[in-house]
Amino acid sequence: MPHVTVEQVYRERITDLEFSLLSPDQVGLDKQIHNGELHRPGLALSGFFERFPGKRIQVLGETELTFLEQMSAQELNDICEKIFSQDVPLVIICKGLLPPEKFVKIASEHNTAVLSSRLTTAILQV
Repeated sequence: MPHVTVEQVYRERITDLEFSLLSPDQVGLDKQIHNGELHRPGLALSGFFERFPGKRIQVLGETELTFLEQMSAQELNDICEKIFSQDVPLVIICKGLLPPEKFVKIASEHNTAVLSSRLTTAILQV
């Protein structure tokens, strides 16, 4: 994949991937995507970061969001800090679901855009 920005992906695929921007103030749209592969970070959400492909687009579906919602405020804060400190280029939330506000806040603090798509994780392809 040639290097593209998050904004290019967002603008070029907004209709077919049914994107909406969850991040405030266009945060993270200037970040470059160097790897077009998608990754579902289930193991990272549970704290396992060995071999975590942080440079890939991270995709969260219903299972991952349900897991996040069961975390304490401190656990959610800690795991989000670990994930976003890996310089993740972009997070896509599927099924039109909304992540916890703290998730989006920490992503924004690390200049990572969070997009929502109405598509399922099985259908989504960037």
